[in-house]
Amino acid sequence: MCSIDTWYSAYQDPERSAGPIAIEPYGVVTNLGIAFRTPKEKQDFYSHFDKWARGNKLDNIEDEHYVMAVLVRGGVFGESEK
Repeated sequence: MCSIDTWYSAYQDPERSAGPIAIEPYGVVTNLGIAFRTPKEKQDFYSHFDKWARGNKLDNIEDEHYVMAVLVRGGVFGESEK
């Protein structure tokens, strides 16, 4: 099981990277106070999962790995009432 995320966009940028981060829907690193996968950039789990669940392909294989890793990790994935 994969427990780290090396697929977020800032990972390859030495000035912005936090190195491997925990698999988490928003890529939050709490001790830094940074979310590396934000809904604004459409790189968070929910944006990817919504796209995939509607039958669309994700942009790259790394996004697919990330979605599957979050699902394997588990959690409560609910939607708020509108």
